[in-house]
Amino acid sequence: MKPHVPLGAFSRHLQPFRPLFGDHRLFQGFSATLQGILASGGLRLSQIARCAPGTTCSEHAERRLRRLIHNQNARADLRPVRLTETLTEVGARRMAGSDEVLVILDESDLRKPHSERLEYLDQVRALDGSPVQGFHTLTALGIASTGTRALLYQTSFSTLAPGFRSKNAEYRAAVLAVKNALVQQGVTRLIWVLDRGFDAIDFLRFLQKQGQLFVVRSAHLDRVVRRDVGLPSMPLEDVLQQASRLTTLSVEKAVFDPTTKRRQTLLKVHVHGCAVHLPGPSPLVCTALRLEAQALQDRGWVLLSNLPLPTDDVAARAMLATRLVQLYRQRWAIEDVFAWTKGVLKWESARVMHFAGLRVLVSCAWIVAAFLFELGATLGDRQLRLVAHLGGWRQQEQYPPGKRVLTWGLERLAVFLMMQEQRANPQRRGEIDTLLVELFAP
Repeated sequence: MKPHVPLGAFSRHLQPFRPLFGDHRLFQGFSATLQGILASGGLRLSQIARCAPGTTCSEHAERRLRRLIHNQNARADLRPVRLTETLTEVGARRMAGSDEVLVILDESDLRKPHSERLEYLDQVRALDGSPVQGFHTLTALGIASTGTRALLYQTSFSTLAPGFRSKNAEYRAAVLAVKNALVQQGVTRLIWVLDRGFDAIDFLRFLQKQGQLFVVRSAHLDRVVRRDVGLPSMPLEDVLQQASRLTTLSVEKAVFDPTTKRRQTLLKVHVHGCAVHLPGPSPLVCTALRLEAQALQDRGWVLLSNLPLPTDDVAARAMLATRLVQLYRQRWAIEDVFAWTKGVLKWESARVMHFAGLRVLVSCAWIVAAFLFELGATLGDRQLRLVAHLGGWRQQEQYPPGKRVLTWGLERLAVFLMMQEQRANPQRRGEIDTLLVELFAP
């Protein structure tokens, strides 16, 4: 009888996905695939197969991995929708017991500018704004009142794929999935923090109907609103030009200042605001804020929220304005997450011809990302510092280790595990030991 070996943190992280597999062998292949993503630092199947634990000595590792990713095993259910459902359930359990959760919903582009044969290649935007080929992704990151973070939702889609309805339908499906999962965990107060792509009135009314609070950066400044019932309608931008100043804040944000030709990180922001009535069949009263800073110039921000603005209390109005700005600042956290996932896990490096397989691979990258979110809660301080040290971080540095450094440390540990497996092969042990001596002997 084998002695019981406690599961490591990565294995515990993957246990909720075990019901998707009909036998242990397939689940081991799935686990090895995700460890291979960490070890290879990308989503190329050939590299994953060479770095995944348990497959490095296997002749047909890449072929088995392709069958798994393309969901060709009858005893495994790796449909993207099932991976998303499980990811949402796991993330919601991490939020259990929180009195309030911020949900940062954001859409990002998975660019494949040089691909020609991928199924359902859509049109997305390059960094310079020009159109390129690629796909859309939708991600929700949760931040509990305790500071705990978790990935709550992730999906990839193409507007050209069969059965696609609309982006609005994708957004609503994400809201309902996250809301229902968090309610089951006892979380009743959610605040959705949204960027400019989500400020359509129909979507905001949907959130209101679902009893959800929101803060959204408005893109449509020419939309017609009213200050109050009976008053004339005016463009939102004109209304905010007449609004009184509520407060002045110091905001940390990296912005290029064309006047000084330098990147400015601490901005002095003046916040003006008032209540506005959005047009439509049912009343939707929002707090509208205009954020002004010299470095922002014409890129100033306008925020809308259904958190009500107090009418008479000057201090309470300033407090609400401050909180809404702070809530929106939390959205910047997901920009760092996207940059890290694209840069370190290289989700745009996936090379598969079938759209469903691409979606599975991207979901696997986000499952690995979710593990990094909870790594600090699963390792002791000394262990976490060792992982960070392997990633190049030093104790005397001013800032704590970030996800990029921790990922590099985990990659090196995964490579160490791969080399242990290679040495376990009697035919290769002597070759490896000889090579190590010849290359690195002092």
